[in-house]
Amino acid sequence: MSCEEGARKKVLKFVTRLQKNISSVFRFYLINKDQYFKFFLN
Repeated sequence: MSCEEGARKKVLKFVTRLQKNISSVFRFYLINKDQYFKFFLN
């Protein structure tokens, strides 16, 4: 396996993990949006 192939696999794994994280974080953000706005506006 070449170095480039290994890097590509790592990037692919990272991107899929990132997409899962983004979806869960976005869901969490939508749930807690109102609290965040109150916090930042104070």
